[in-house]
Amino acid sequence: SAFGATYSLLRDVDGGFYGVRGIELGNGRGDDFFLRNDVADLYRLSTFTNNADNGTANSLWNTSFRAIFRANQILENIDKVPLDAAKLQQYIAEAKFLRGLNYFILAINFGDVPLVLQTAQAREDYFQPKSPEAEIWKQVIADFTAAGAGLPNSYPAASVGRATKGAGLAYLGKAYLYTKDYVKAEEVLKQVTALGYQLMPEYGDNFIATKENNA
Repeated sequence: SAFGATYSLLRDVDGGFYGVRGIELGNGRGDDFFLRNDVADLYRLSTFTNNADNGTANSLWNTSFRAIFRANQILENIDKVPLDAAKLQQYIAEAKFLRGLNYFILAINFGDVPLVLQTAQAREDYFQPKSPEAEIWKQVIADFTAAGAGLPNSYPAASVGRATKGAGLAYLGKAYLYTKDYVKAEEVLKQVTALGYQLMPEYGDNFIATKENNA
């Protein structure tokens, strides 16, 4: 499905933020672990000596924009699918969550990036200039606001793992933290605490495949 194709890019091995290289890119710049020098691009990231042609960073950029393209495709075509009004609004919210998430990833890694809110209609549409980081955050907040309002609290077992209201609100709160709007961050994140989540007994439970989609 269109949604499956959009979600899958988050786990793309080379460019997905939650794929192999994305995990290495995000954590290799911190104190969690150190990247060996047998993969030059990763080593440069880990030692803060990377440049504009770093392959790992470029893959994250390209994959994020592929996901944004697919989310925009869904939003432009969803009204052609026979759905009741409630399901239509849910799917619109889900597509906006995915677009917002990928722009969130781009903003925290690159700052200024092109703001693309519709699929290209002509060749020149593919070459858009960067927008200021502040404009990207505005779009992220708008998309996560829509997601928090329109997504369900939970799904049937067959659909577990799809974006929920809790995911939309949690990322909205995180976006407010990144933009230093602490009053709104507290307001939104308090809503998350009322949705029935609880901490796992062990912090490590959040990183074990057998305990995915936990409490």
